[in-house]
Amino acid sequence: MNVLILTGRFGMGHYSAASTISQQIQQQYPTANIVLKDIFELITPRHYHSFYQAYTAMVNHASIFYNTYYKLTEKNKRNIKPPMMLLLFQILYRLLKQVQPDIIFSTLPLCSQLVSQYQNYHYLSAPLVTCITDISTHSEWINEHTSYYLVGSRAVKEELINRGVAPSIIHVSGIPVKSEFKQKHPVYGMEKKQLLIMGGGLGLIPTSPKFYQQLNQLHTVKTTIILGNNQKLYRKLSGIYDNIEVIGYTDKVYEYMQKADMILSKPGGITMFESIYSELPLLVICPFLEQEIKNAKFIEHHGIGKVIWEKNTQIVNVIEQSICDENLLTTIRAQMRAFKLGLEEEAVEKILNTVTSSAGFVTIPNTIAMPRKGSVI
Repeated sequence: MNVLILTGRFGMGHYSAASTISQQIQQQYPTANIVLKDIFELITPRHYHSFYQAYTAMVNHASIFYNTYYKLTEKNKRNIKPPMMLLLFQILYRLLKQVQPDIIFSTLPLCSQLVSQYQNYHYLSAPLVTCITDISTHSEWINEHTSYYLVGSRAVKEELINRGVAPSIIHVSGIPVKSEFKQKHPVYGMEKKQLLIMGGGLGLIPTSPKFYQQLNQLHTVKTTIILGNNQKLYRKLSGIYDNIEVIGYTDKVYEYMQKADMILSKPGGITMFESIYSELPLLVICPFLEQEIKNAKFIEHHGIGKVIWEKNTQIVNVIEQSICDENLLTTIRAQMRAFKLGLEEEAVEKILNTVTSSAGFVTIPNTIAMPRKGSVI
């Protein structure tokens, strides 16, 4: 079986979900040929890093433009045509010829749009599976040639149904996280409460020295900060505080989550579900990206954490009160366990079983048909 997984590295959430899907498929089908591709690396192999750096700068310093675009396009028509469609068609055509996929997964709206629009010109028996990596819907995710959707909650399924998607193709699987986060290992001998701080792939965590000075003075709390590739903040914080451990990039986030009592983080979809599976209570600071505001409301609605909405809140005081409140922590963990019970964790396996039992295989033409002149946005 040949599997093509398409994604991008916007904050790493999309790429992380794609990697997890790859892991799940490899475990179920050890002989499967799995090809995972970053669409922007295919478009511009030499400059895609600069593209992502520019995106990060926009999110950090000009989020008003991102949020405005998100709101204006949220209720747009389905089946959005991706930009640079002629170029993208050529790239996808070459990739399909190379991989000959029996199934295609996408964890990025642009990739789902591309594959769906391609099928307006060429028949593909390979089904398209779109994994939505937030706890909300947006018109950019919805495309007529999507065969299956993987979504994080029943609310997202209901939103898709209201937008005209057939209920039978929507699987409430949760946002994919690596299997290590689902393995609960007891941790003993911790003298202090353990706070974990993560900023996600965009490094969106507090930078004020005063915040870390106050945090360091919480003598009943030991703090670990995972900064990923944020080298600037790593140099700024590393080795400065006795009560704060600073970690750069690590592929063992699950180990830190296992021993933590609470996590302070942005409400990205991947981090949320890593925390849910680790049964690690969430504390969110002032979300400002539109989809993460929705994610934060989801956290409150399901009782799986607390959200600090006001910018002038004394964050360290809230941390101390929350992490030392055993009743709160116990309640949140119970809510997380209850939420997990409603997820269809075998969704990917079921879809793969359906595909492998069907008679159809992908057929890639020898030449690529292009849209008529004037039909590309």
